[in-house]
Amino acid sequence: MTLGIIRFYNFDIDSAEVKPEHITGFMWLGKMALEESVRNNNDSIFVIGAHSSTGDKKYNFKLAEARAYSVAKLLADHAIPYSRMDILGSRTLDQDSKGESERWRAVSVMFTAQVRPLGY
Repeated sequence: MTLGIIRFYNFDIDSAEVKPEHITGFMWLGKMALEESVRNNNDSIFVIGAHSSTGDKKYNFKLAEARAYSVAKLLADHAIPYSRMDILGSRTLDQDSKGESERWRAVSVMFTAQVRPLGY
């Protein structure tokens, strides 16, 4: 099995709004891979929001969760069923970061990209 990851990053500070470039990137690379995953298996699609290390941790967790729900809505708007999604908020995993970092204002979508190796 091969794990696929689509990362929507650089959300605006204090925002869960999906940006136009998130949509463009998804349509260019991610949509086809997710559609293929939905067709070929019944595995969950994990939509996991994250946040930077600045600010109040409880507030940031809710913001990370809101980002995940925004991306889940984008996916659902493009024929990826909500019933296949597990939508989660999380904290940043970068314990050493100082200040604001766009890479942590993000949502990761994790899915089964391939069930068996090529050639089988």
